[in-house]
Amino acid sequence: MDSDTENQTNGLRRWLRAAHIALVLTAMVTFLLIVQQFGGIGLSTVHSVKPDRIKKADGIYKWQLPEEYRSPLLNLKSTLLEDGVPFLNRSTSARDLPKMGPGWFHVFRGNVKFAPPDGSDPRTSKHRYIVRTPLQFEPELWWAMGALLTALLLSIFWFRRGDAEKEVSP
Repeated sequence: MDSDTENQTNGLRRWLRAAHIALVLTAMVTFLLIVQQFGGIGLSTVHSVKPDRIKKADGIYKWQLPEEYRSPLLNLKSTLLEDGVPFLNRSTSARDLPKMGPGWFHVFRGNVKFAPPDGSDPRTSKHRYIVRTPLQFEPELWWAMGALLTALLLSIFWFRRGDAEKEVSP
């Protein structure tokens, strides 16, 4: 009878150890995801600027990033490239962009405004434009990580409770 109880206790302790390891790993991954989401460190993605989606106003061309790519982080960390060559001149204000001339760009609230370096119309020129941004995650991923952390914490609580009950029983 004692060997059955001992086997159950050892099994609970193994599950508890595995749950602790899973909790630590999940917490580390969640931390890295948070750093990526709010610091833009690590992973990036590329958005193709389709010529038919580019609009013109006051000599400046404008293109809209996808909805999930409109955070303040992207205002600072996005890069516009023409045929794979990055625009080196980032404007701090979209208002000043027409005065600055060709080769400047500005990103704010998902709007990429730019003046091509050669002054050509990007809707009809042969140049291809892409915007490189830090990778942003869908809200569903945050819910899944929260649910996983909660499940692991609850399972650790459950295993500890079961382990404590086994030790107290005569």
